[in-house]
Amino acid sequence: MADKTVRYTPEFRRQMVALARSGRTAASLSKEFGPSAMTIGTWIQQAARDAGKGDGGQSSAEREELTRLRRENRRLKGNPSISGGTEK
Repeated sequence: MADKTVRYTPEFRRQMVALARSGRTAASLSKEFGPSAMTIGTWIQQAARDAGKGDGGQSSAEREELTRLRRENRRLKGNPSISGGTEK
């Protein structure tokens, strides 16, 4: 049986990012708090993107908007009264 996925709260993620920015390494945070060093590194990268200082990847707001638009597209494609029913 697979291990259950752990979901960390946004506040916990922010705390890890703050600790990393204060000089702690992702590896030391991993040993003390549990998430892998790679996971903490991902949170640090995402926080930089959200602050406009990242590597060019999507910010959290952009990712949320894209998810919302994809969901809306699926809904519209599935409704023949909106698309006229002629497109496939």
